[in-house]
Amino acid sequence: MHDEQDYIRRGFYGTIGAVLALYLARLVATVLSYLFGLLILVLIGVAILLHHVGIF
Repeated sequence: MHDEQDYIRRGFYGTIGAVLALYLARLVATVLSYLFGLLILVLIGVAILLHHVGIF
């Protein structure tokens, strides 16, 4: 009986771990894509500014 309970508990925690891992992976992917987009916007803005000033 104790072994069965332990097995259920381990499965429960394993499920929580998997869900947390998925959530974290999605969160990291979202943050990375957001930062990447922001970086591209900043680079484009800098390029436009430099072009305006007449450096290139």
